[in-house]
Amino acid sequence: MNKTKLVLLFIFLSSISKAQTKSDIHLLGDSNLIIKKDWGIYFTKCSNWCITNNMSNSITLRQTSLKLDGPPFEIDYVVGDTITDDNPKYGWIKYWYDSKERLWMKKIEDDTNPKPADTLAVLADGFPIFNGIDNFTLIIPLSHKSFLRCGITFGSSDDIPRFIVGTIRKIQ
Repeated sequence: MNKTKLVLLFIFLSSISKAQTKSDIHLLGDSNLIIKKDWGIYFTKCSNWCITNNMSNSITLRQTSLKLDGPPFEIDYVVGDTITDDNPKYGWIKYWYDSKERLWMKKIEDDTNPKPADTLAVLADGFPIFNGIDNFTLIIPLSHKSFLRCGITFGSSDDIPRFIVGTIRKIQ
């Protein structure tokens, strides 16, 4: 990101009020930076993707440079003590933070006992990344009580979710 975009981002982010509750997306100029104030994050989308859905608890992006639209990429914002990702073919997986053990935990449908969660990576702002139940979904805890579920609705490549997820940052 060049210096001009960084300065504009800093000015814009410093003007965001914590008291604002309207659910909206802000696009910074002609860049691909998406700011989701009510989730407390911003991220970068691919330049050939457009926003096709913007709800208070989800965003859907779709690739538009192909002759046919590409598969939708969905980001769901989930509030609660746990997040569950399920798929009729593969079952379900559930994540939560165990404050007594001070660990992220997971339980998979076929397992009888919960286990410590396997962290794929940690984003720059300290958000861990976990696998969903299939290879096309990633789970990101933003706090002990809020999560993002990110993925391609029907699989083609897991590169796009990993690219976008890698750009997620906390609004300071």
